[in-house]
Amino acid sequence: MNDIGKRKLGGSGLEVSMIGMGCWAIGGKYKVEGSWSGWGPVDDNESVRALHRALDLGVTFFDTADA
Repeated sequence: MNDIGKRKLGGSGLEVSMIGMGCWAIGGKYKVEGSWSGWGPVDDNESVRALHRALDLGVTFFDTADA
């Protein structure tokens, strides 16, 4: 694992990597009030590979927020 540095996450006492991975697009399409939204089709295997690579590089902060 690479050391990319860590920072405390607010007042939680948790430490996370200084570099995070934005993961919202991994979720693909979803419905909101009957209409499709999101990033469209995704390849789950590619998403898993990306997550594993991030972990290999020392990423421990994964942001799943849509905004």
